Amino acid sequence: MSAPAKATFESLRGMLTERRRERIDFVVRRRMRTLSIVVEDLRDPHNQAAVLRTAEGLGLLTAHVIDTPDQNGRTETFEPARGVTKDADKWLSVRRHRDLGPCVEELKAQGFAIYCGALDPQAVNLYDLDVLRPCAFVFGNEHRGISPKLRAKSDRLFVIPMRGFVESFNVSVAAGICLAHAVRARELAGVESDLAAEEREALREAYERKSLGKRVLRAAENLAAETESPDDPLVSPGG
Repeated sequence: MSAPAKATFESLRGMLTERRRERIDFVVRRRMRTLSIVVEDLRDPHNQAAVLRTAEGLGLLTAHVIDTPDQNGRTETFEPARGVTKDADKWLSVRRHRDLGPCVEELKAQGFAIYCGALDPQAVNLYDLDVLRPCAFVFGNEHRGISPKLRAKSDRLFVIPMRGFVESFNVSVAAGICLAHAVRARELAGVESDLAAEEREALREAYERKSLGKRVLRAAENLAAETESPDDPLVSPGG
């Protein structure tokens, strides 16, 4: 950010209400970088939106979307229903991937364990997973589940223990159960957030900018630029 833009932003911060600033600070102090979620080829816009809303509401910093072409060859199928997200994706970093390879490689390079939900004889109980380490919960397509390629790259397959006749939960419900469990386990271990101080400050500024809105920031920056511009070059010195 340029010096004039920075100065403009600092002057606009006062437009945020005290209540809004307190809310931003509350959220920033609870964001988790080392807990993430991955969805592979979710097609239902309501499921897509519900998963993002759940992730944001439980304090995740990043969500990963693997979006490969559907059976009709259509790409960019991840279009969450706006009425369901409630702008949750505005406050998340949503990483989009056209293939599972780059997504898994990125997470593993950052030290994440890949936990894939799957109805499989080798799957372990959700509550036996190590959720204190960096980990990403992975959920697949509504009908076929996770793909064989993604299953092969997982560190652990897991199931949520069921107490009724149905075998599984809706994907957004399953995501909520898993993420809430991981967040609670971290809270009990004394981990409210895993962001460094400089990360929190950068995130706070990003949320303040988003709260102000692009139009307000752009208008103020344009006004500042006009105010600081030199004399009209079309007017010669001395008139």
